[in-house]
Amino acid sequence: MTSVSTHAFAIRLAAVLALASGCGSSHPSTVREGGVVAYRVTRLGAHAPPRDLTARPGDWILEGRHLRVVVGGLARTERERGAILQARLDSVAEEESELRIGPSVHVGRDRQRVIVREIVALSRGGRPVLRIVGEVRSSSGEKYIYARELTLSRRDAVVGIASMLVRVGHSRQVILGDRVEWGGRDVFVPGAGWVVDENTRDVSFIGVEGAETGMAFASNGAPIRIRATFDRHGSTQFLEHTDVEVSRSTGADDRITRARAVLVIARGGLSDAVRRVGWSRGAPFAEAVVSFPYAPAGTTARITTHERRPILEAHPRTNGVTIVPLPPIRDAVEDDYVVVGGARGHADSDPVTIARNSNVRVRIPHGGSVRIQVRDAATGRGIPSRVRFVPANRNITVNLGPDWAANGARDSVVMREGDADVPLVPGRYRVIVTHGPEWTMHDQTVDVSETFRPDVKANLAHVVDPGRYVGCDLHVHASPSPDSQVTLDDRVASLVAEGIGFAVPTDHNHVTDYAPSAAALGLDASSFLTVMGVEATTANPAFGHFNAYPVPVVPGAPGDGAPAWDKVTPADLFASMRALGPGVLVQVNHPRLEGGIGFFDASGYDPTTGTASGAYSDDYDALEIWNGFDLARQPAFDRVFGEWLLMVARGRHVTAVGNSDSHKIRYEWAGYPRTYVRPLERTPLAIVAAIRAGHAFVTSGPFLDVSIGTSGPGDTATVTNGLAALHVHVQTAPFSGVDRLEVWMNGAKVHSVPLAPTPPTRARAPRGAALARAIHYDARLAIPVRSDSAIVVVVRGSRTLDDYFGRAMIPPLAVANPIWIDADGDGSGPVDARDPLALDPDAMRDGGSASDAGSPSDASSNDATSTPGSGDAAPR
Repeated sequence: MTSVSTHAFAIRLAAVLALASGCGSSHPSTVREGGVVAYRVTRLGAHAPPRDLTARPGDWILEGRHLRVVVGGLARTERERGAILQARLDSVAEEESELRIGPSVHVGRDRQRVIVREIVALSRGGRPVLRIVGEVRSSSGEKYIYARELTLSRRDAVVGIASMLVRVGHSRQVILGDRVEWGGRDVFVPGAGWVVDENTRDVSFIGVEGAETGMAFASNGAPIRIRATFDRHGSTQFLEHTDVEVSRSTGADDRITRARAVLVIARGGLSDAVRRVGWSRGAPFAEAVVSFPYAPAGTTARITTHERRPILEAHPRTNGVTIVPLPPIRDAVEDDYVVVGGARGHADSDPVTIARNSNVRVRIPHGGSVRIQVRDAATGRGIPSRVRFVPANRNITVNLGPDWAANGARDSVVMREGDADVPLVPGRYRVIVTHGPEWTMHDQTVDVSETFRPDVKANLAHVVDPGRYVGCDLHVHASPSPDSQVTLDDRVASLVAEGIGFAVPTDHNHVTDYAPSAAALGLDASSFLTVMGVEATTANPAFGHFNAYPVPVVPGAPGDGAPAWDKVTPADLFASMRALGPGVLVQVNHPRLEGGIGFFDASGYDPTTGTASGAYSDDYDALEIWNGFDLARQPAFDRVFGEWLLMVARGRHVTAVGNSDSHKIRYEWAGYPRTYVRPLERTPLAIVAAIRAGHAFVTSGPFLDVSIGTSGPGDTATVTNGLAALHVHVQTAPFSGVDRLEVWMNGAKVHSVPLAPTPPTRARAPRGAALARAIHYDARLAIPVRSDSAIVVVVRGSRTLDDYFGRAMIPPLAVANPIWIDADGDGSGPVDARDPLALDPDAMRDGGSASDAGSPSDASSNDATSTPGSGDAAPR
C-alpha cells in the first residue's frame, strides 16, 4: 500500500470511528428534504398510524410520498437494531408490508453479528439519510467497523442500501450482505422459480409476490448469491430467512469492503418491482410486452427458458397487458424465451415464444364456473363453509389460488357468506361442501362447460348436538407469524367455516388479536369467541414451543407483549408467561414433533418417572397430545397420548388438548384436531377456566360424551361400591363413524370393546332435515376401582375420513380428559405431590372459587357422585 493510499484509508477509518464513538448526539431527530423525511419515533401515535404495530418509540422512519420504511431502533433486539422491519406503500395492508432486512457479515466461513451502536439522521445531497454504525468482532478477536446508509427515492418506492466494512489490522476475507426474512412468503429467484431448497444460487434478484404488491432485492450491479434456510416443523418445512451476499472482499489486504443494494416495492407485483430494479441502477433489463385478449381473475404470465427454467411471473393490468422484464440467469444465454398464461380456475394457454422487445398475444382458454349456495337446512340462512372440488379427470389440476388464501387455496374455497361463483376448467367434478363435524356433508357431481354453469345448492343440517360444549382451536397461526401468509381476516374465516366457536391466535413470539377481524366479518359472540394469545418459540437454547392465553397486547413492547423467549429456561419462561396477566394458561405444544421443537425431546423427558435429564419444568396447565401435523400419523399420536396417560396415572392434573397448528388454509385445515370444552357459561374467560379444569375432549370429529353418574371429564366422582358406572355416548355426522371403545385407567387399557350404532329415534331427527341424522353410539360399562384412580375414554373409527379432509389416513378419533375417581371417600382423586392444582382441587389459578367450577350434584345418582366443587355436573 502506498503512502497516499494509506493516508486516504486512515482518513476514512478515522471518520467512521468518530461516528461510531458517539458523535450522533449532534444530529437532529428529524431531517426533511425534497419530499422525504427521516425521523425518530418518540411515542406511539405521534407519527405512526393507530393500527401500525410495527413502529415503536426509538425506531426510525424514512417516509416519502408513497413509501414508509420502519427501521429498528437501539431499544430493539440485536437482530432488529438497524434492520428494515417494514416497507409499506400507501393503502396497502400492513400484513403485506412486514419483512426484516438486516446486515449480514461473514468473516471467513463464519457469520458474525453486527452490534449496532448508533443510528442517526443526516442530510446529503439534498436528501435525508439514515446512517447505522456498529462493530463486528470475529470469533478470533479481529475487529471491524460497520456502517450502513439507507436512502429513499423521491419518485419510486425504492430503498437504497449502502454498506461498508472497515478492518482494523490484518484480517481474512469478508462478505457483506443481508439476512432477509420475508414474513412467511414464498421467494422467487430467476433460474429456479419458487425456492424450495437450501442450494446456493447466483441470481440477478430475489423477490416475493403479495396480494397487492411485489418486492425485489438486488445489488446495484453484479449478481447476488443467495441461500435459503428453512425451519422444520415436523415433516413440513417453512422458509425462515434468506442469506444474500452482495459483495465480498478480493483478499485479506482490502481494508474497506463496500456493498450497494436496493429494495424495490411495486403495486404491479414482482415483475414491476424487477423492472424498477433495472431503472434504479441505470441499466434496465430487456423487456417484452405480453397481452391477454381474455384475462380472467388471477391471470399470470409465466416466463421460462426453452428448457423450462423459470425467469419471472407477471400479472397484467386491467387492460390485459403487462410489460415483462427479462433478467438474465446464470448459464443461460438465449435470444428468446417461452411464455405460458394461466388464471385462477382455468387451463393453461399454449406456450408462446417471446423475444426481447417483442409483443405477443397469449390466449387463455375460456373456462366454466359453478355457482355455490350453502344454507342451513333448518333456517334457510347462508352459512360459512369449506368447498372442495375433485376432478373426475386426473389430467385436470384445480388451482384456485395459493394455499394460504381463503378465496382460493388450490382445490378449495372458504366461503364466508354462503354464496360464491367459482371458476373451473370444463369437466366433471365432485363438489364437497362441509361446515365442520357437527354438520352433514354435501357431495354432488356436476358437469362444467363453457356454456353451462351448474348450481350446487348445499343444505347442511346441524345433526350433532354439542350441548354446552364449544369447539375450540387453541393453536393456530396467521401472518403475524414469520412462517404464515394467511391474513387475519382469512384465518378467522377459515375457523368459522369449520364450525370453531372459540380460537386463540398463537403466533410465534407475537401477541395477536382476532377481535378486529371477527368484527370486520360481522361475527358476534354467539358464533365466534376469542382471547389474545401468543406462542413462545424459544431460542438459545431452543427447547420447544409454548402457548400463553389470555394475554394483553402491549403496543410498543417486543412482540406486542410477548414473553422473553431468548436465552431463558423453561421455569423462567413459564413464570414470565404467568406474569403477563391474571389467569394466564400455559400450554405445551407438540412435545415430540420433529425438527428439534418438541419440549419432551429437548429436555430429555422420561415419561415413566416424570423427570428429565435436561432443563425442564412441569409448571404448565395443558399438553397438546394431538397436533395437526400428526393428524394422519397414528404412531406419533399414540406416543404422546401414552406419555400423557402416565402423567394422569401419577395424579398429574394437566389437560389434554388437540389443535390444528395450521399455518395455511389448504391441507393444514384449521380446527383439526380440535378441543371441545364445556364451560359454565359461553364467555371467553369461562372457556379458559374450563380448559384448565379439564372439562374437555380432543377429537378429529366424533363428539364424545363421557360420564360417571353426573361427573364428566375433569370432575371427581366418588365411587361407593367399588364399581364405576361409566356411560359413553358418541355422536358423529353421517359421513363419519366409530367402531371401538377403549377405557384406560392408571396408564393401562382395561377395556377395548366394539361399538355399534344405536337405532335412531324420532326425537333425534334434526329440525328441518328429517332425513339427515347423526349416528349415535351408547355404551355402559361397570369399571372396577379399588383405589383413587383416573379413567380416560377413547373412541376410534377404522374408516378414515379421506373425502372429508381431502387427505388420506386421518381416522375418526376422540379422547376425553380423565374423570378422577375418589375411592376412599376423602373428597379427592389421586394427587401428584408436585402438582399445586391437584393438592387443592378448589384452587383456581385464575382466582376463582370452588363455586366457579360447578355446584354439588345429586348424591343419589347411580353408584357415583360428584364431589362438591369438583366440576360442572350438569347433564349433557
